Amino acid sequence: MRPSERVHIAPLGFERDRVVEAAKQLKADRLILLEWGEGERPPFVEELYEDIEAAGIDREIRSCNIFDLYEVVRVTAREIQQHADDDVFVNIATGSKISAIGGMIACMVTDAVPYYVEPERYGEKDAQRVKPVSHGVKNIKELPAYPIDAPETQLIYVMEYIYRNGPVTKKELIEFGQGNGKPIQAGTPPEGLPFITDHEADSDRARYRLLETHILEPLNEKGFIETKKIGRRTDVDLTEEGENTLSAFRHLIET
Repeated sequence: MRPSERVHIAPLGFERDRVVEAAKQLKADRLILLEWGEGERPPFVEELYEDIEAAGIDREIRSCNIFDLYEVVRVTAREIQQHADDDVFVNIATGSKISAIGGMIACMVTDAVPYYVEPERYGEKDAQRVKPVSHGVKNIKELPAYPIDAPETQLIYVMEYIYRNGPVTKKELIEFGQGNGKPIQAGTPPEGLPFITDHEADSDRARYRLLETHILEPLNEKGFIETKKIGRRTDVDLTEEGENTLSAFRHLIET
């Protein structure tokens, strides 16, 4: 069994010292950089890589649009989950304002520790973006991450099923809950979902009631789904908010 590591996650924008110097001061064993692949990298990025290597810190790179809130939450939370046996810290000072919010949310739904790095000084305005926007590290503050609940796992499974097959009928959702529906790439629980398997329902009417109470009502209240009556059939589809939320929390059902 390997010893636990101090794993740091940092979005890479136009910072250098706030990334690597903070990781060095906090004695990181591994630094995971969230990099957006579009556009040319600033010249100092290669120097940043060299600094990380010289400090004896293992470096990993993950592709992530640091200007997309839901992608930041998804990628950060997934990395935290994959290092569940390690001590994970998230630097919220080194990317965009959006990545700071996303990193904080990821910490709030996991047990990772967010921290903010105060620079010694900010640099002059650099329209060409060839220099870091700040220099030095004055202070590092660990921030409180008040826990929030991620959507219930079975709700994420249902949202994934709707996303891949929607719009779907209530009957199809019940079949999916029973483990008989169309498979989804993120994985279908072989025994079905709790809203069906944890209850005794000996009639279609009872199963529809369970679907409404445990699945459709919670998703509808949060604005994640929309329903449309077509004759005697009711179609269910995801809203944009539902798709964004699924993107952020899909890692919870990925295997």
